[in-house]
Amino acid sequence: MNKLIVRRGIGFGLVALSLTTAAVSAQIDPKFVQSQQQNAQALRQYTWKSRTEIRKGGETKNVQLNLMRYDINGTLEKTPISSTPQPQLPTRGLRGHIAQKKKEDFIDRLNSLEMLARSYSELPPDKMQRFMATAITTAETGAQQKLLRIKGSDVVQPGDSMTVWLDAATRHCERSKFRRHWIGRS
Repeated sequence: MNKLIVRRGIGFGLVALSLTTAAVSAQIDPKFVQSQQQNAQALRQYTWKSRTEIRKGGETKNVQLNLMRYDINGTLEKTPISSTPQPQLPTRGLRGHIAQKKKEDFIDRLNSLEMLARSYSELPPDKMQRFMATAITTAETGAQQKLLRIKGSDVVQPGDSMTVWLDAATRHCERSKFRRHWIGRS
């Protein structure tokens, strides 16, 4: 893919963000750290929906919706709710073999994208500290609330970017997005 944009819901992505903030609390607003720790504890009691959208060349190729929750052992569980309908594929002969191979490749790509999203949502403390130290924070005023937008680049890999929106008063996360570009992939 020449350009791939992966967007994730705030639930899964910022759970790990909140867990890593404790390790870098000396560099981050104490109110933000406290808020993220409280969010992480509260999140273990709830279920939420996570939406993953895959785009190629500005066109949405696949959307997956999952129900997320933590089990009694603290392991994150993901239950598929819906996905973009897949076209009817041939099942016999050479066309069937090619279709099956493409489907397997697509599933492999989705799994690798899930791991990619996880790499952003579970940033190690050193990368989180670097992100927070180099990110640009700007205020955004919406119709209902004031937000802080924290945007940084080169978070996991050179050329990528990550944006997190926080409620300006509570420092609770409202949403997040990361973007990564590939060149030379079909």
